[in-house]
Amino acid sequence: ALDQLQAVGGSAVYDSIRKGVEMLNTLKVSTYRKTLLVFTDGEDKNSDTSLKTLLPIVEDAFRSANLNLIIVGVGHDADFSDLKRIAEAANGLFFQGGLDDMDELFEQLILNL
Repeated sequence: ALDQLQAVGGSAVYDSIRKGVEMLNTLKVSTYRKTLLVFTDGEDKNSDTSLKTLLPIVEDAFRSANLNLIIVGVGHDADFSDLKRIAEAANGLFFQGGLDDMDELFEQLILNL
């Protein structure tokens, strides 16, 4: 089914991360560590949230709310430097690899969860 999908337009990665943080903060599962796992194939193109606004949001949420952030950049051509900064601000993890690296990447994810 995934092979049938086609991407259209640009990504709103920053908005998605902000929304994911908001949703995880409202869940009533305080005894478990919550993880936000983000997969993207490119840079943010369409977010209303700026990087400058997002960095302190993730830093605070992941420091004070027992949240874990893992960002996976899929592809070798995109500039993922902003996403690396977001992961660092959250004391989270950033992985990057191509489609041919996914087996190894998933093994790394399992080891870090």
